[in-house]
Amino acid sequence: MTQQDRTVVQYHKMTETPIPRLILSLAAPTILSMLITSIYNLADTFFVGRISTSASGAVGVVSSLMAIIQALGFMLGHGSGTIISRRLGSQDTHAATRFASTSFFTALAFGVVLAVGAQCSKARRRQARSWQGLPCPHTAGCCSSPDWRSSAGRQAGWGGRRRRHGAEWFRCCPAAS
Repeated sequence: MTQQDRTVVQYHKMTETPIPRLILSLAAPTILSMLITSIYNLADTFFVGRISTSASGAVGVVSSLMAIIQALGFMLGHGSGTIISRRLGSQDTHAATRFASTSFFTALAFGVVLAVGAQCSKARRRQARSWQGLPCPHTAGCCSSPDWRSSAGRQAGWGGRRRRHGAEWFRCCPAAS
């Protein structure tokens, strides 16, 4: 079947199928996606909730953040979908293709901005953790090892306070560097 034949079949499907059946067939993938996301979040909360209450709280925060990211995606998808459907209804496939590609690349740009922002935030938290003297998040107890409270550490002024600045913290935790 050629591209032209598929376009004609799709056009007839969209214009001749009864509206209730057409809406159900078009809405099914979105409904399924939202159900899978909800089930994933529930399962994640269940298993993480067995660890501790603070871990369960973290899942709640991340679930809210994930919902915001999904809302951005739905905004782009539904907004461009209405424009694309109008253009396809008027047989203007060139404009519909242009809107689809613009929406795709806008969503891709949002994704890149979110990924870069997450990486920058991760680096800032790591740096703030080293200046606040918090224990290393990567390996359990690496900063409370015997060499941490050694005489060299006490001479450097660290004492038993678990406080390292800059490269000293990274020397303690190779997973962070």
